[in-house]
Amino acid sequence: KTAQSVLAASVAGAYPMLAVVPNVVKINWAREVQRWTPQRRVAVIHGDGRDVDAFADVFVVNYEILDRHFAWLSSLGLRSMVVDEAHFIKNLKSQRSQQVLALAERIREGSPGGDPLLLALTGTPLINDVEDFNAIWRFLGWVKGSRPAPELMRRLEETGLTPADRG
Repeated sequence: KTAQSVLAASVAGAYPMLAVVPNVVKINWAREVQRWTPQRRVAVIHGDGRDVDAFADVFVVNYEILDRHFAWLSSLGLRSMVVDEAHFIKNLKSQRSQQVLALAERIREGSPGGDPLLLALTGTPLINDVEDFNAIWRFLGWVKGSRPAPELMRRLEETGLTPADRG
């Protein structure tokens, strides 16, 4: 998942990129960025972020400290964002989910054409309720509130499907 995300950003030229990840995989993300895109600089954000390279191409931050870095990350002109272990944002009422969604919205607003590269990664099944997907769909821009977003509706209409169709 990590390599595919890094390569997708590279192909799309979607830098700077933010990866929001569980704390235990931050260093792995940095290694994968260096392995698959050695020409890119990666900054792993720890604690207060005092030693962060603000000119990096890829910023890696864990969920637990995202709130401390929200303001300056919002102002970087990010062109892509990856949410690793996206099931971590399934609770729309949690501060974690709200910050991820707000940051994605700011990235959308600042991205040319309003269409940044946004990726939600998870290998964990969400089995409780279809509502568990709502935050992920919002992050991806597929829904606005409780309704499908216009772009999703347009693409569904092109296929002849509606949100009510299981297919």
